[in-house]
Amino acid sequence: AEDDGYLITFASDMVNDWSEAVVLDAASPSAEPVARIRLPERISSGTHSTWAPLETL
Repeated sequence: AEDDGYLITFASDMVNDWSEAVVLDAASPSAEPVARIRLPERISSGTHSTWAPLETL
């Protein structure tokens, strides 16, 4: 199905100087995240991303 998979986005807390990757179920993106992964460094708020099929990863 089209919604089989995950959406990954980034969230940053500029006040406390940290970022995390937030993993969402593509079938239920408004549900609680599947995972929240604290990153070792805060990432820039101007970071861009793209979709890529599994075969290219």
